[in-house]
Amino acid sequence: RWAQAMEAATLAFRDHGKTIVSAALFNEPDYGWNQGTVQNLNDILGLLSANPQFSGVALAGPSTLNCDQANAWYEPIKARVQEGTTHQLGGGFDSYVNFYANVIASGDKPVNEEVHNLVEVIAGAEYGLATAIWWGTAERARGDFVKASDGVRLGYAEHRPRFSAAAVYRAPSGAVQAFLGGSERQGQTTTYRFFSRDRKVFYDGQGPAHARNVTINGDQDR
Repeated sequence: RWAQAMEAATLAFRDHGKTIVSAALFNEPDYGWNQGTVQNLNDILGLLSANPQFSGVALAGPSTLNCDQANAWYEPIKARVQEGTTHQLGGGFDSYVNFYANVIASGDKPVNEEVHNLVEVIAGAEYGLATAIWWGTAERARGDFVKASDGVRLGYAEHRPRFSAAAVYRAPSGAVQAFLGGSERQGQTTTYRFFSRDRKVFYDGQGPAHARNVTINGDQDR
C-alpha cells in the first residue's frame, strides 16, 4: 500500500506537468513515527525499484532525525538507493559529516532535504553535501549562501563541540561574503575571527579594519 500510494502521488504530479527527480520514502523513522522497520523500508524500495513509473527517479531514504542514527538506517538499504539522506535535529558534528563521507564512498549522492540552519550547509558544502532543501523560510543569509557557494570558497572554520561553522566565499558576482551558523538544537555560542591579510576592509559596513570578531548565539544564522 505504501508503494501504491507513492505511485499514485507520482502520477498525480506528472499529470500537473511536474518532473519527479527523486523520491524519499521514510521521514525520521528513528523518531518513532511508526513508519516501519528497516526491513519494511527495504521491501518498499524493492517494489519501487521494479516499478517502471520510477525508472530514472532517484530513490532516497531514510531521513533520520538524529544524524547519529543515519548510517544504521542507510547501510542495510544502500544497494537500493541513489541518495543518502539525513536531518540534523539530533546527533553530533562528527556523525553529520562522516555520514556524507560514507554516502560518497558508497557511490550515492549526499542529500539533506530538511535543512534548519546555515551550519548544516556550510559544513555540508565542505564535506560533500550535494543537495539541500530549506525547512521554513528562505531567509537572506540562506539565499545568499546558496548563490555564493557557486563561487570560490576562501576560508572555512568549524567548532565541532559547539556545532558551529563559518566560511568566506567569493560569490560569482565578485562580492566577498562571510557566513556563520550554529545547529538548531546542538549549537552553542561561538566567536569567529574574520581577517584580511593584505588590506583593511569593511565588515558589514564597519571598518576599515584588518579583522573583526563575530559571535553567534546557539542556532543563529548570519
